[in-house]
Amino acid sequence: MAERYKKRLNQKQRPLLKNERQEFEYTMEVKASARQIRISPRKVRLVLAMIRKMKAEDALAQLVHSSKEAARPVFKILQSAIANAEHNLGMNRAMLVIKIATAQDGQTLSRWMPRAHGRATPLRKRSSHITLVLEGPDVHKDKEQSASRRTKNSAKGGSPAKGGHIASGGKK
Repeated sequence: MAERYKKRLNQKQRPLLKNERQEFEYTMEVKASARQIRISPRKVRLVLAMIRKMKAEDALAQLVHSSKEAARPVFKILQSAIANAEHNLGMNRAMLVIKIATAQDGQTLSRWMPRAHGRATPLRKRSSHITLVLEGPDVHKDKEQSASRRTKNSAKGGSPAKGGHIASGGKK
């Protein structure tokens, strides 16, 4: 079935299959959310189902070409999450994957629609709270590992790696 699935969808549009997902030893999560978006959560969930478990960059491309109304706010939230990951944590945007994408019910505005024979029917104008969680490799753990390798290497008496004199505590 996976082969048919690959043929049917473009390489960038389809979500990652289990054997294609990159497994990281350490993962970091980045969260971005928007509240009181004036679109029904049911409609937003259709868009979120499209991009769930995709690479972040592929999801951006998918959302740009989507004709759904909810694609625009989801696109903005995804851009915000990517910016948070890059700026706050120094993560690589190419390694980010959408881990969780949810739309919860927000405030519902009650309005009334006048109908025939003096009746009125309720209109429920729904809003939603959208949350995206991205995950990627933990860049801080990688830096700690490389720093520990440098200190081990300098302790053994080998040539230190670039910047190894700082890790060993000596001055140049």
